[in-house]
Amino acid sequence: MVRCACDPSPDGTGGDTVVDHIRLFPLRRDVRWTYRVHDQILPSLRRAKIPVRWTDLTVRHTGYVDKALRSRKLERDTKILERELEERPDEPFVLFNLGAIAVERERWPAALEYLKRSLARSAPTYSIVRKLYALIARAYQMTGATREALRTCAEGLELDPADAELLFRKGVVHRHRGESSDAESCWRRILKLERPDKFCSFDQGIHGHLTRRNLAMLAAERGDLAEAEKSWRDVLAECPGDREALAKLERLAAFPKG
Repeated sequence: MVRCACDPSPDGTGGDTVVDHIRLFPLRRDVRWTYRVHDQILPSLRRAKIPVRWTDLTVRHTGYVDKALRSRKLERDTKILERELEERPDEPFVLFNLGAIAVERERWPAALEYLKRSLARSAPTYSIVRKLYALIARAYQMTGATREALRTCAEGLELDPADAELLFRKGVVHRHRGESSDAESCWRRILKLERPDKFCSFDQGIHGHLTRRNLAMLAAERGDLAEAEKSWRDVLAECPGDREALAKLERLAAFPKG
């Protein structure tokens, strides 16, 4: 198992997504790829009872932030997935991928339909389940259904109380509801977590600078300028030259001390 990182663009946009991939596996007749989009080797490895070993290797992917290229890829993937769904209408992984594309395109009702169907057909042990909860919560949040978003986060956290992406999303929803102390509690908890060896796909900034940015803004809002400055300096240490952090620190420096 290696971690595949999709680099952000030079201006810092696009996130820093990390996906766990199996790259080395035995050449056997009973070990074959499945699915037409985001093809998987793990299902056949599990059927063959072949253990998975984690490594500290990272493969870096480039080109994923070219908007025109990305748009064409999503259009192609959607057509392939829709054909596969006609053949396998209850396949949770196909539904998951269609839902994830709908989220990226900000088509929230369609995203909820695909993702909820996928979740209903997924066992709790499936590697996509935690991501499903996070995406469903985000879609609910973006449609203004914050109560449903919090309920979805709670259900996902029952399965894995240390899921950083769900804690991050829960904090965001609390923030939108004006519940700053609840949001801060979620985000501070993330900073105490270590990334587990579990199959996942998420922006690794959640374990660091993304969460610290949110905490910095909360600190500034309650007038704790020293804490806000500390959080922004932590962001800058993780992301040297970060324009947002530099601008915020410059603004904080203009406030009188004491």
